[in-house]
Amino acid sequence: QLMHQVVPKFRAHDRLAETLENAIRHRIEEIFMTLHSSTVERLLRASAAVAEVTADGVRQVATAIVKDVADVLASLRPLVEIGTDIMSDMPRIFSDLVQGQLHGYFLWFHNVLESLTENSSRSAIIAESDQDAELGFQHHNFDVDLPIKPHVDGSSADVALLLACICQRVEAEGVSNAMQMLTDNLPHLKQAAEAGGGGMGAGSMVDIPDLIKRARQCTTALLDRYVHLLVDRLAEIVHAQFDAVEWLQHPEPREVSEYCSRFFAAVGVMVDDIRRITGTEFDLCTIPRRPVFKVPGKGGAAAGDGGGGAEPGIRLNIERLFTQRLSLYEGITFAPDTIISAALTAALKTLFETARLKTFAKFGYQQAQVDASFLRVMLPRFGVKLDAGLDALIDEFVSSVHDRCIAPLDVDVAVVDSLISDKRDELGV
Repeated sequence: QLMHQVVPKFRAHDRLAETLENAIRHRIEEIFMTLHSSTVERLLRASAAVAEVTADGVRQVATAIVKDVADVLASLRPLVEIGTDIMSDMPRIFSDLVQGQLHGYFLWFHNVLESLTENSSRSAIIAESDQDAELGFQHHNFDVDLPIKPHVDGSSADVALLLACICQRVEAEGVSNAMQMLTDNLPHLKQAAEAGGGGMGAGSMVDIPDLIKRARQCTTALLDRYVHLLVDRLAEIVHAQFDAVEWLQHPEPREVSEYCSRFFAAVGVMVDDIRRITGTEFDLCTIPRRPVFKVPGKGGAAAGDGGGGAEPGIRLNIERLFTQRLSLYEGITFAPDTIISAALTAALKTLFETARLKTFAKFGYQQAQVDASFLRVMLPRFGVKLDAGLDALIDEFVSSVHDRCIAPLDVDVAVVDSLISDKRDELGV
């Protein structure tokens, strides 16, 4: 200040203000980078322990992340106050900087969540908003560069569900309360809030609705990714086991097929994982003792003469058109039945498509009827309804096997009832 008075042309006051501003700006950015690192560490630790994580663990991780954000804002308060006092002619400069960093942190956070479930080595860049795209802006400062990233596949699909749950809780506890955290720790915003005026400074750099929208998009994307990975897991079981059977030399059915048993066991593990991570409790449905059995050969499928022979082909084509238009990833929420139904729909579609590549003998066709009846009876146990989609896929599977069978002959319903009852006794259901 003395130098400025002696040599005003030197503009020492301006140089000092510029140096101070750069120093505070650098320190704020440095603190937020440290927050980025701690967040990644928490997410990686949670992902590594996904096999033991419960709903309480999800809550603890999300709460810790939000607390880290609040602690960072609290630690920046003295720095922002000093800068605001010195730069009294521009009181909003540091508050706006912190707001921008906070907004960027949450955008980066959702990028990290999505990146952790992708096995690509490239960095992810968040999608620009329509306004930014028009102006030619890209959010390169929100790129995700993770030195260590777990490989996620069907066997580790639970990582995607875990991150989706964390995202949902951070949205509820952190994103939605971002303005409160800001006004608690930033002098300029606090004064504006207390004055009741708000104005341009009150959260002008943090678009809460936009952040909430991005958080929910991230949650939806992670749930879709989870279902996709579950489908990979179930489809691999179905395809490998079904493909290994010699259907042209298949003996008379004596039990439910191995691929069906493994598929049912895998779905059971999937349901247990969903209940553990989401904390959602739902009762397993009771099962009627007598299986629901449908004979596709009745009403013309087994007939080979006259106009009746055209009916199964027409029906098969109509059902195939229906299954081809199935939407697998719409309406998926944290409700377990939506997740389970989506995964089962895709897995049963895989079963149907795999069967289309095979040729079956009489007993192979009868085995398919037994397996389809087992699925029709047992799948509702997991809290899903055999609605038009799932039921039609099971019908389509049997119809497809029937049309690829050399000499189809329907199995006796009593045999089906006996085999499924034995399997249920074996499973303890």
